[in-house]
Amino acid sequence: SEFFQWMLFPKPIEQFLNDHMDTRPLVIKRDVPNYYRGWCTMEDFEKVFANESLRYRYDVDVTMFKDGRTCFVNPHNRSISATKVWEFFYRDGATVRLNRPQQWLRAMWKM
Repeated sequence: SEFFQWMLFPKPIEQFLNDHMDTRPLVIKRDVPNYYRGWCTMEDFEKVFANESLRYRYDVDVTMFKDGRTCFVNPHNRSISATKVWEFFYRDGATVRLNRPQQWLRAMWKM
């Protein structure tokens, strides 16, 4: 598909399928800093976190790497606070994962 080829560029689909699919990781390096621009922005995430009814662990995971292991820092099934999520991210360096991004972001759904 055209989209799949765009994601893999400059690696041809056939080469990916033969050399990497289900066998080894693929790292693609490009000298095109804005290659993925337009798919999803921080503003898009900010809008989702501020305007949607999201719950920790079900819709959003917040994790940090401490003492050699990954730790969840989100309470079970509580509604998220957008302010708190961004504090974890910006202040504490946490990873914020939006589960099922295609449900919340149209650009992801179109992929």
